[in-house]
Amino acid sequence: MSSPWLGIFICIVLVSEPVNALMGKRSESLQQWQWVSENVDGGQSPAATGAPLEMALDSKRQPHIFYTAAFELPHAYKYATRIGTGKWNVETVDTYTPKYGTFSAATHIAIDSKDQIHVLYTMEGIDPSPCAGCSSCVQCNGPPPPCCQQNQDCCDGAQWGALYYAVRSGGKWEKSMIHKGYRLNSSDARPMDCSLALDTDGIPHISYYLERPKMTLVYATKQRDSSSWDAREIAVGGYWNSLQIVGNQPVIVYQAEDECFCVKIWTQLHNGTIVDAIVSEGPNGGTNAQGYGISTTVSTGAKTDLYIAFTRNAYTKDSLRMSTVPILSGGALQIPSVSTGVDNAGRASSTSVAWIEDRGNPMVAYSWGTSDAGAFEVRTVQRMTPPPHEQWGSPITVNVTSVNGPTGGIEGGSSLGLVCCDAHGLPVLAYTRRLSMYESYLAFATMQVIS
Repeated sequence: MSSPWLGIFICIVLVSEPVNALMGKRSESLQQWQWVSENVDGGQSPAATGAPLEMALDSKRQPHIFYTAAFELPHAYKYATRIGTGKWNVETVDTYTPKYGTFSAATHIAIDSKDQIHVLYTMEGIDPSPCAGCSSCVQCNGPPPPCCQQNQDCCDGAQWGALYYAVRSGGKWEKSMIHKGYRLNSSDARPMDCSLALDTDGIPHISYYLERPKMTLVYATKQRDSSSWDAREIAVGGYWNSLQIVGNQPVIVYQAEDECFCVKIWTQLHNGTIVDAIVSEGPNGGTNAQGYGISTTVSTGAKTDLYIAFTRNAYTKDSLRMSTVPILSGGALQIPSVSTGVDNAGRASSTSVAWIEDRGNPMVAYSWGTSDAGAFEVRTVQRMTPPPHEQWGSPITVNVTSVNGPTGGIEGGSSLGLVCCDAHGLPVLAYTRRLSMYESYLAFATMQVIS
């Protein structure tokens, strides 16, 4: 179905920061710059799409987006590449048509030095066996199903999840399943909320949670020239995680909800020492505390820093926050004790942070709203000066991504992918635009200067 919303749309913003300064050049004149957006895919149900998503750039600085339609059936996992302004090539990586429904999913993409595409994704559904018709072990009709007889903690054992890895080779996708399990099963739990990164040899490293009675964070690496993975459990409790490879050293940032309602960092140093430390005080203390996403990026140049963007929720006001973790010689981390507040909102959710090479500062894209019932919009904001006198610029609205009503607030929050930089040295952004509960789009935005 065609839609009147398909096409290119523009958000123009007047900023006091000269655009040439943003690009690493000197200028004293006041200029305008704009985010110019185009729809990649989507429409009215059943074509609604665009969440979750992740974007990466190849060696020619061309965008590649891996995404899915999490609430539509059949459940398609899609890959899009840009072939011209407003023109995209879209292909299906995988499809899942569940008989008993599906839930949320995760999608991640990475591109190696040979421009080979790697993706990581989860599937979730309801299995008619062994726990058909059960929402918990104690509510089943008839005798307890086998999963409950084996483990009373399994509860919604019928709700399964699977983690898949795929590589695009010769125009085709070579797919393999890494793990499959059931919700709240102590021994064989379902995988959730994953992350993907490649080392300098192109070997994939992943992190993901197993949904046991207490969430368990797992780190795994793929064996060279093999379909097998070496996996180990590294933390218990929490949700959301983001993996980076820094000097071939894994660094995983995760939200430890069960332990301290804080953001933590895990790494293994080159000498084998394990570091598992609190990075900052967020998301918030208290029984109702929540966080809505963590994203990370690593700076380039003589000095290496890890930047962590996350949202902190106090139920009266949310805030976008940033932690900076210097990476020292030997891979050691200089752990900060507090984070920096960047923006406040009635509700804030997804984040995506990128290192702007020419500017020497990070930029963050995030979802921002005034309330659960209000409209949601995508914003970007860039740091102007580094610590110890850290200052951030004024937030810029890219696009209003959802309308007032039931799709506002957290449910209307946008999936985001901010990456630096295109062939012009400017950041690009992929995001979800939901016009209603039954109409959504995957959008792509470039930054352009108006003389």
